[in-house]
Amino acid sequence: MQTLKTLLLLLALSLGACGFHLRGSGESSQLPFRAIYVGGSSPVVEPLQRYVRLSPGTTLLKSPAGAEAMIQIEQEKTDKLIRTLSSAGKVLEYELRYSVIYSVHSGSGATLMESLEVPVRRYLTYSDAELYGKSAEEDLLMKDMRNDIAQQIVRRVALYKPTPQQLSSQPAAR
Repeated sequence: MQTLKTLLLLLALSLGACGFHLRGSGESSQLPFRAIYVGGSSPVVEPLQRYVRLSPGTTLLKSPAGAEAMIQIEQEKTDKLIRTLSSAGKVLEYELRYSVIYSVHSGSGATLMESLEVPVRRYLTYSDAELYGKSAEEDLLMKDMRNDIAQQIVRRVALYKPTPQQLSSQPAAR
């Protein structure tokens, strides 16, 4: 029993020593802006707001007034393509594609990050016998893809390094 405890302690120490941390935690998830507004009418806005809210040192604003940066969801696109057919011509697998185009602007309106596209895809096996279950599975996959895109946008914005001029050109907070 003592050996097991020692082994677990050594494992935990080695993971900490190698720089391991959970995705979404640590310095890489810290956004370079103190106040951010997220705009757009896409379903990805809600998870994106949640991840911005969870970022240490960053406040999510309800309006663009006083924001150092504004993440704008410009466009989204979903596709459902047939991936595999049976020998009888029945669908066996679909490919779900979801992409979002976003941009980041400063509080004064200057473009900080040009329009960028974030695409994701998932595969959905299909069976006519499990119609209701497959519909629910598709909904879960779409929710997962929205969360994935929101995380990718936050990570990309976290990597952005604004110049002092970009930060100093912000309007005064009200």
